[in-house]
Formats: sequence, structure tokens, C-alpha cells
Amino acid sequence: MSDRLTADAIYRLADRHQRLQTRRFELLPLRGEGAAFTDVQGRGWGSDAATSPTELEDLISSIAAVGQLQPVLVEETDGGDRKLVSGERRLRAMRWGSMHHPDNAHFASIAAVIVDGPLSEEERRSWQLIENLARVDLQPGELAAALVYERCAVLTSRLLASGVAVPRAVATLDDPLARFDALDKMRRNAELHSVGAPWREVIQRIGIQLSQDKAKKLVQAFRAMPPELSSEMDAAEVSLHSRMEFLKLHRGRSEAATEIWAALQERDEAQLLTRAVTEAVDHPTASAGELVDAAEAFHEASNAARAASLRSGGGEPATPSQADRGLATEISSETAAACRTAIGSLLDQLRAGAALSRYDQGSLRLLIAELASYLNPGAETEAA
Repeated sequence: MSDRLTADAIYRLADRHQRLQTRRFELLPLRGEGAAFTDVQGRGWGSDAATSPTELEDLISSIAAVGQLQPVLVEETDGGDRKLVSGERRLRAMRWGSMHHPDNAHFASIAAVIVDGPLSEEERRSWQLIENLARVDLQPGELAAALVYERCAVLTSRLLASGVAVPRAVATLDDPLARFDALDKMRRNAELHSVGAPWREVIQRIGIQLSQDKAKKLVQAFRAMPPELSSEMDAAEVSLHSRMEFLKLHRGRSEAATEIWAALQERDEAQLLTRAVTEAVDHPTASAGELVDAAEAFHEASNAARAASLRSGGGEPATPSQADRGLATEISSETAAACRTAIGSLLDQLRAGAALSRYDQGSLRLLIAELASYLNPGAETEAA
């Protein structure tokens, strides 16, 4: 997500809510009168945040050295109470630092952006999403949760407009999937078959550049995974494509998929997930350790080929041998035929005047360059 797109998304979210537009900056005490109070939030839904000094060690050290870089978000009620909306880890790190490093000026007070409350559930979620968009691109699990929360907001407004009362117990469910399922059940029970929450509207409300198809895939992967696994993959920055490949394996061989993920986590090599899954499909009797070994060997051979190409002045990359590729085997004729059909269809559309997006152009260039190295395995030998 580009900086401009991120900014547009933030402004669009804030513009939906008047109270989010009227905010002020203050330095708040960490304890006592005027301090913000908090419930345990965590980064995801329904999970406790990692807030012991050990888990907060890096954040505490950063604040001690350079100070607080991003304010927390606080809502203030008519009675003057101040409740934390977002930034629980920062608040707890600051409190720990103020107790154990009282002479460090960086722990004297906490910077906060304050908005008049009480905020509605939708405003609170929008505020948290604004902060995430401002800080960094959301990981697939986080983005999927944001999409489902926004879809809940759309469906809730449609139900209320149709005269269906939405109980607070449903409107405040912390698990976004459980909330949407409960709302959708209410819609069906009320026989409001023409009422819904179209993905196009959900995406427009958030204000990000995302296709409806990708939104559906994000939520599909999010729904198919236990919350803990989704959070683990977010932390490891596992792509949506890798998650979808993992889920394909998981549907037929859940134990094998689980063992592969555990082995990758143990070695801190989550980036090999897609290749390990490919090896598992080709070699169903191999152990998780063998599959990860094969994935490592394949990537090492590929990296060596690229390095050799660069050293030789940018010629065709050397192709890893069958032995170098670990457990790799011959590609089926059906797979090759499907590839030829897809490429032929793409060329037909391009010849007819259709255009590819810049993202797709770049992705295809990378894929074609790597594919060429496998289609011309003798290039490096001939050059030598």
C-alpha cells in the first residue's frame, strides 16, 4: 500500500465520524488523576497482549533510548475518564519504565491523541484501523479482520434501517467472524434476503486499493485458520498466496501441514512455506523435516543460480539440477498444459488490446525471467 493510498484511506475513515475529526494532543500522566485506563486488548481479537517485561523488552529499550515515537489513542468521556483505544503495549512499556527508570525523562509522561467520547464500537474499530494504516501495511490476517469488522458495520446499519434491533451482545462480539455470523443469522431469520454487505462497499468504506476477489480470499484464509495460527503467520509476514497454498494441503492432510509449519517456525524460515508445501504435494510420504530440508536446498540452489547470473554479467541464471532441488520431481504434463493454456489466453487478450496493471506487469516479468532459466538449462554451460 503506497503512502498516498494509506493517507487517502486514513482521511476517508476519519471523515466518516465527526468525533474522530476533533482531536487534540496532550502529555498524560502514567498514573493517578488524568491517566488513561485500559482493558487488555491484544493485537488481535480475543487474545491477551504480550505485556510482560520480557515481551516488552525491545519496546522499553527503544523508548528509553529515543523516547515515545507514536502517541497512544484515548477517548475522554463527559465525566473526564480517559480510556485507551489503541496503544496498550506502549502504555504498559511506559508504566514499567516509569517505575524502574524514574530518572529517565522519556518515561515521565505519555503522549496521547485524545478524542471526545464515548466512541461507538464502529468508531473505535475505525480509530484502531487508522492507526494501523498509519503505522505499517497490515498483514493478511489483520487486514482480513479489518474487512470483516467493516462488513459487520455495513450489515448492522442495514439491519437497523430495516427495523431489526441488533442486541449489544452481538454488536460488541470481539471475534469479527463470530460477530458477522451472528448478524447474518439475524438477517436470514428476518427473511431480509435482499439485504447484505457487498464487498465493493466494504472496500470503499475503508478506502484501500483492493480487489473484491482478493478481499474474499483474505477472509477465506482468515476463516479457515485458527486465530493463533493466523496471528503466527502475521508475525512471520506470510503472504496470502502462501497461506492459500498451505490451506490446500491442510484440507487434505492437516497433520502434515501442521508439522511443516511447526518445523518452519522452529528453524525461523517461514518464507519457505510455499516451497515446503509444494514438496509435500510431490512427496506425500516424506517427513516434515525432509520437506523443509528440500525447500532449503531448492532456495539455496536458486539463490546460487541468481548469484552466478549476476557474476557472469546478467546472462541466463543457471538452472538447479534435480539433485540440487532436493525432492523436486518432473512436472506433470497436465500442469504444463494448463500453463500453456493460461499463457495463450493472456496473449490473446493482449493482442486484442487489453492491458495489464503495473503490478501484474512486474510480477510477470519476474516469473518469466525465472521460468526462462528452467527452459534453457544449457545456457551457462554453453557460455562457459
